[in-house]
Amino acid sequence: MKKLMNTTRLMAVAVCLATWPACSDNEAGEDRFEGRTPVIVSGSSIQGLSRATDNVWEAGDAIGLTLFEGGTTTLVEGNPIAGKYITATGNGTFAVADKDNMVYYPTQGKKADIVAFYPYTSMNADLDVPVVVADQTQLSAIDLMVADKVVDKNAVDAEVALQFRHKLVKVVFTIDKEDVSKDIDLSQAKVSVGGAPTQAVWNLADAALTVNASSVAAIDLPVTYDAANDVLKGTAILLPGSAEGVSFLVQAGGHTFEVPFTASMALKAGTQNTLRIHLKQTRAEVEAAVIDWTTGVTADLDNLLITLTGTPDTPQGDEPAFSRLQIWLADDVVRNFSTADSGAPLGSSSHAYTKANDGTWASVNPIWVDDLTATSTLYGMAVNTDANDNDITDAVTGMKDYLVTDATAVKGGVAAFEFRHAFAQLTLRLASGTGFNPSLANASITTPSMDKSADMITDADGNLHYVARGTENVAYTVASNDAHLVVPQTLAAGAEFSVTLSNGNTYKASMTDAVVLEAGKNTVVTLTLMPTGVSLTTTVKAWTSAAAGTEVALDNITTGGISVTAAEGDKLTVRYESGAATADALHTASYTYTSGDWVTDAAPLYWDDIAQTGFTGKFTALYVPAAQTVPDADYYTALVENVAYGSAPVFELNHALAKFTFTFTGGMGISDIATEVPTRKVTWKQNTATPAVATDGTPIFTLGANVELDITAAEMFITPQTLTAENVIVLTRSNGNKYTLKLTDLSDGSSQPLFGAESKIESGKHYTIAITVNETAVSVSATIKDWTPVSGSGTMTPDFN
Repeated sequence: MKKLMNTTRLMAVAVCLATWPACSDNEAGEDRFEGRTPVIVSGSSIQGLSRATDNVWEAGDAIGLTLFEGGTTTLVEGNPIAGKYITATGNGTFAVADKDNMVYYPTQGKKADIVAFYPYTSMNADLDVPVVVADQTQLSAIDLMVADKVVDKNAVDAEVALQFRHKLVKVVFTIDKEDVSKDIDLSQAKVSVGGAPTQAVWNLADAALTVNASSVAAIDLPVTYDAANDVLKGTAILLPGSAEGVSFLVQAGGHTFEVPFTASMALKAGTQNTLRIHLKQTRAEVEAAVIDWTTGVTADLDNLLITLTGTPDTPQGDEPAFSRLQIWLADDVVRNFSTADSGAPLGSSSHAYTKANDGTWASVNPIWVDDLTATSTLYGMAVNTDANDNDITDAVTGMKDYLVTDATAVKGGVAAFEFRHAFAQLTLRLASGTGFNPSLANASITTPSMDKSADMITDADGNLHYVARGTENVAYTVASNDAHLVVPQTLAAGAEFSVTLSNGNTYKASMTDAVVLEAGKNTVVTLTLMPTGVSLTTTVKAWTSAAAGTEVALDNITTGGISVTAAEGDKLTVRYESGAATADALHTASYTYTSGDWVTDAAPLYWDDIAQTGFTGKFTALYVPAAQTVPDADYYTALVENVAYGSAPVFELNHALAKFTFTFTGGMGISDIATEVPTRKVTWKQNTATPAVATDGTPIFTLGANVELDITAAEMFITPQTLTAENVIVLTRSNGNKYTLKLTDLSDGSSQPLFGAESKIESGKHYTIAITVNETAVSVSATIKDWTPVSGSGTMTPDFN
C-alpha cells in the first residue's frame, strides 16, 4: 500500500483512451461493440485526498463511472448506468470489473461528459446513488466521494483526470475524563450520535445530495480504548446539514452525558470535525475543531458564561445561596406555571444549570455561545435557598421564593443575570389603640380569600412576571409581624380580615381601599384594635427594607414655660428607646417645620418598627431652631414617658443651653462706662457638634477648649459645663488697667456659689450678672431669672501688673 506524501484538496485518477487491455491490470476480454472505444481507468497516484479510513486506496476499492452525452444528462447509449472499476492491489490503477461494466465513448467522434463516484454501488434509472450511514462498522463503505464532471471528451481527446471530492462529513473524536471521576469506566463506555438523519441519495445528473429528513435514528459508533491514556477514540461519517438537535451520547459509569453539536459545527460537506470531549461528574465539556479533510482550519467553541448581579436578600433574612437555575432562550419561554402543582416550569426547552464549588455554572444541556446570535436574549429562574441549600418555602402559604430575570442580552459570551423576587410579601401587624387593654400576645389573624396559583408570562416589555390564575384560593391564618410569600394579586376594597385574641374574642376589619400586592414588595397591613373595633392602614416598603407600617404622628409640640414658636426650617429629631439590648431598642426619626406643619424627612418613625412586647412608651426629642443664637447654637430637648402604644406623643421642650445677660455700670471714679471700660471678655468652652439626648432627656454636648469671647450682645447663650479657675471675666479700661473676676467666685443673694457646689452652668437657666466698675474695684450683682430665677453677687479686683 502506498502512503500519501503530501496534502492537497483533491484525489486524482488518470483516465486514458486506449484499447482496454493496454491500460488494465487484467485481461477482461474483447470489446463488446466493434468500432467503439472503451474508457480505460489507468491512473496511478492519489494526490492527497484522505479517505475515511486512511490516506490510501485499499485493495478491492471500486469506483463507479458514468458517461453522459456531451452537455446533457442523457446516458451514452449502450453503456451501463454506472460501470464498476476496481483497483485490485490498491495502487490506484483501476480495471473494469467485467465486460458488462465496460463504459464506451460514443461513436462518430461525439463528445461525452464523465462522472465518477466512490464507493461503487448499483443504482436505478433515476441515477440516484443511495447513501446510508446507519452502519459505522466499515467507514470506507459509506464514505461518498464524487469526481468533478469532466466534459467534452471523446476517443480522440483521451487525456482525462478524475478529481474526487468528499460529499459527507467526517467526525473524529476523543473522550477522556477528570481524575476525580473514578466511577466513570471509559473502557466499557458506549457512544452514539442522536438526532441525525441516516439516509440520503446522491443524484449523478443533478450533482446534488438529498437527505431523508425522516430517517433520523440513533447511530452507534465503534470506539477503541487507549488503556495507557484512559482515552476513547473513534471516527464517524455523517450526512451534511444543520447541527441543530444533533448530539453525542456517552454512556459510562452509570452516567449519560449529552454533548450537543454547535452552530460552528455545521456538518459541512467535505470537512473533518474534531471533538475532544471531557467527562466530569455532572457534565461534559467540549473542545471542538472543524477542519477540511485536507487543509485544516480550527475554531474553538465556548460554553455560555453565567454571572449573577444584584441578587436580592431573602425575606427570612437568609443569605441567597441558590445553586440551581433554569435558563431559556427568549423564543422558548414556558408560559405555564403553577405553584399548586410541580412548583417548577413545565416543558423541556429550558437549560438546567448547577453551581459548582468554584462558583461557575455548568449544565448537562448547556447553551453554547456559538448557537447564539448578536440579538439573542435569555431568561432565568431560580428558587432561593437557605444556607443549607434547601428551598425557601413559606410555612403558611406553601409558596417558594421564586426569583426571575428580565430579558438578558448575551454580551461577549456572558449572560449577567439580575434576579428579582417573583412573588409578593404580605405582613400583618397588630397594634393596640387608645383604651384597648386586652393582650395581643398569641393572637391570630385570618386573611380574606387569596389566589394561590400563578402563571409565568412575559409582559409588554418582554420581561418575566407572574399573574394570579384560576379560581383556587385560600384564607391564610398568620401571626402578627410575620412576612409571608403570596402570589401577586389585588385585595379588593371590602376584603375582610379577622383577629382572634388568646381570650377568644374576635374582631373584624374591612379594607376601605383596594391594596395591590406587587412582586418584590412587602405590603404591610396594620390592624389597630380599638375598644369598639379595628382600624386598618397599609404601607408598602421595598423587599430588602425593614417592614414598616403606620407612621408615628406628632399630635402636638408645646413649649412649656418658655417662649418658643416653631419657625420655618426648624428641625426635630425624635427617638424611641426601649432600653433592651435588641434590634428594636432604638429607633430615630426626623421632621422639619414646613408651611405651618411638621413634615417627615427621609427617616420617618413607624409604630410597626417598634416592638410592642416590652414597649416603654418613652420618647426623647431634640429641637434645632433654624435661627441660631450666639455664641453657641441654641437647642431644645424633651422627654415624654408613658405614651400609649399607637397614640401620638406630646413633647414639652426645655432649653438645652444656658443664657447669660451682662450689665455694666460705672461706679466711683468712672464717669462713662462705655469709654472708660471699652473691652469686656469672658472665657468658657463652646459646643462643637449637634448634641445627643440622654435617656432622661438631657442633652449631651461635645465641648472644645476654653475660648475668650467679647461680651458685646445683650444676651449670650452658652453650653452647660463645669467651671474652673480658668473661666474668668476680664474688663480692660482705656488706661490699660485690667479687672478679673472668676466665675466660680460668683455667689447668689444668699451668699451661696452661683453655679452650685459643683460649679456647673446648667441647661435652662438664665444667669443675669450685673457688674459695677469702681476706680479701684468691681462690684458684682448676679441673678438667674426668667427660666429658673436665682440671684448672686461678687467683687472684682483690678490686676495691677
